[in-house]
Amino acid sequence: MRILIVDSCAYTFLGTSSFLADYPHITLQQAASPEQALPMLRGAFFDVVLVNLTHHCRCSGPFPSLADFFLLCGPARVYIYLDAPYPTSTAPIPLSGRVALMNKHGLTALLPMLTAPCQPGGFITYTNNGYLFTRQELAVIVLWIDHQKTNHQIAQQLGICGRTVYVHKRHATQKLAVRNRLEFCSLYPMLKYVIFPPAYRRLTDNPLLAYLDYDLVP
Repeated sequence: MRILIVDSCAYTFLGTSSFLADYPHITLQQAASPEQALPMLRGAFFDVVLVNLTHHCRCSGPFPSLADFFLLCGPARVYIYLDAPYPTSTAPIPLSGRVALMNKHGLTALLPMLTAPCQPGGFITYTNNGYLFTRQELAVIVLWIDHQKTNHQIAQQLGICGRTVYVHKRHATQKLAVRNRLEFCSLYPMLKYVIFPPAYRRLTDNPLLAYLDYDLVP
C-alpha cells in the first residue's frame, strides 16, 4: 500500500512514519503542500492520500491547484484533515465517494485502520450517489456563499420558500459537523473543489447553471 501525506509539519510526518514503521506492506511518502504533491501524483499511484488543508481554510482563495490535486489523486481515498476545532465529528465525514473530511485528532483513529492488509471498503460511506450534499443544498450553498444572496433572494431564484433555504443552510452546517455558519464559510473555499459533482465542476464560473438539468444528485 502506498500512502502520501501532504503536510508541512515535520512532526506529523515523523509521528505517522513511526507508527507505520512496523508494517512493511506500507510505503509512506511526504509532500509539504498540494502544489508540491502534484508531480508526485503524476508519477505514481497512491492508495491513500492524507492532506492537511488547514491553511486553505484561513484564506479566501481561489485555489486552482486544488482542482488539479484532487483530479490527480484519481481513485485514491483522500482524507482531508484540519488542525482546527472543527469538524467536531469523531469519524471522517464523506464529502464524495472517495474524499472525506476530518479533524487532525482523527488521524490517531484512522492510522490503525489503514494498517490492515485488506482495508475496510466501506470506511468512507456513500451518500447521495457518493456526495454529501443534495442538488438543492448545493444550489443554496452556491447562491449563499459564491453569490452572497440573502435567503429571500435565494428562495426567489430557486422557486422555494425562505424557510426551506434556512433549513438547507442548517442541514449543510450540520453535515460538516461545524458549530456555526462562520465555520462553514471558512471551509467552503477549500471544499468547493470536492463537494460538487462533475457536472457542477465543469461550470466553475457559475455551477448554478447545472442546477435545473442535473440528475446525478437527488
